[in-house]
Amino acid sequence: MMSDPIYAMLADDSPDEHFLFIHTVKGIDKSITVSTAVNGEDLLNKLSKASDLPHIIFLDINMPFKNGKESLHDMRQDLRLRDIPVVIYSTSDEKSDIEDTFALGADMYLKKPQDFIELEDILKGLFKLYREQGFHRGDRDRYIFKLPDHHI
Repeated sequence: MMSDPIYAMLADDSPDEHFLFIHTVKGIDKSITVSTAVNGEDLLNKLSKASDLPHIIFLDINMPFKNGKESLHDMRQDLRLRDIPVVIYSTSDEKSDIEDTFALGADMYLKKPQDFIELEDILKGLFKLYREQGFHRGDRDRYIFKLPDHHI
């Protein structure tokens, strides 16, 4: 099971974030494929046309045209998309953003780390958790993703 392929999608309006995220994931595990969307509108458009849906969506909050909260709301209303695990991937640690996205049905909240090493550690931990246990929507105690004190 450890090498089962994972298809992840990142919705973020920053090309730098796309590059860093994809580069980091490829360094962690070559069996993880990442595709990208430049905003929420682009994400929903790509998902509506996709024959294969992603296993996990990493969703930024602050994007033009359709932000992360609006996109999350729309995904949770769509029978085809509602069960895809969504990890909020944002620079924001505002309590209102955390509460709003939890209420809208996100599975996990991940504050974007400040450096590459931290991002690598966090994504290793997150994909390990996904493979071993999956994500459990509504589990308030585990909503904000944090690495254990002993790094992976």
